[in-house]
Amino acid sequence: MSTMTIDRNVAPKPDVPLWNETRWNGCWNPDAGVGIYLHAGRFRQELDLWWAQVVAYLPDGALCVQRLWGRNATDDGVALGGLDLRMTQDGWRASYDGVGERTSTAAMARGVRGASAPSRAFAFTLEATAVTPVWDQRPAGGDDAPLHAGDAHIQQAFATRGALRVGEERHDLGGIGFKDHSSGKRDFGPWRSHEFVLAVGPEWTAHLISMAGPDGTALPPMGALITRDGAQEAITRLETVPLRDAAGAPASGRLAFETDAGRTGSYAVELRHAAPLSITEDNDNMNGVSWEVDGDPVVVVEGNARLVADDGTVLHAFHERSMRRSLLPRP
Repeated sequence: MSTMTIDRNVAPKPDVPLWNETRWNGCWNPDAGVGIYLHAGRFRQELDLWWAQVVAYLPDGALCVQRLWGRNATDDGVALGGLDLRMTQDGWRASYDGVGERTSTAAMARGVRGASAPSRAFAFTLEATAVTPVWDQRPAGGDDAPLHAGDAHIQQAFATRGALRVGEERHDLGGIGFKDHSSGKRDFGPWRSHEFVLAVGPEWTAHLISMAGPDGTALPPMGALITRDGAQEAITRLETVPLRDAAGAPASGRLAFETDAGRTGSYAVELRHAAPLSITEDNDNMNGVSWEVDGDPVVVVEGNARLVADDGTVLHAFHERSMRRSLLPRP
């Protein structure tokens, strides 16, 4: 990949209602079943304050999680509370040195985690190098951008290397990586549910998004397939499996897509790991699902999946699904 312009933070717009900026970065080592999930953004009530969710995927359904707050010390990522996430010319790098709560997917589906016991020393270093170009959800000119794209919304896939330590555990972070950076109006009023898969293959990356309107009607699919040489094909058809509980069920299903170039894909999906989160209408982002907070938060299950094609080809992917809390059974 050729070098790129560094993806810097944008200037906040405090006079625009519901305006926000968020970053998502992460990685997944499919052989070890471990990875990192980072999600950070500006605090809606005071845009110069930032929050950050720091999550480690560990073997056998275990997780280590923390939520941080602070003033961001950099304009090319997020630096606060032991977390240092920086964009580079060919990707990004991140490190964390702190503490987290060791928990599980099942426990996070039952409630908010990250400020209880057992506490563990939690540290990692991570470097990500781009394998395909940026996908910009806003089309040229920006007039026909989807509502959730706001002012800007980009995504990209990476190859990663690094190391993770949680307590006495040591894990390798070599594998695939992900990135998303968005800014603009962030309104969860119309949100009902969505499915998002970012599959990283040896020849191409697929960004696949399916959303439902407030009445449950499926909206036209969004996404792109981007080859390693930079060619881009729009997603014209997408079949996914909606979320059915706060722990990520169903953990298996089918994924199928078609592009405007006539390329098709059909895969059996196996959810390998998952971190349940929740987001309130006020844009409070929590590690775990709050069943007591007022309103009707969006429950988001941040997972990693194994995709097996009809011919036996195996791909690995970030696998995200959401649903309004009121539409899911309580564990």
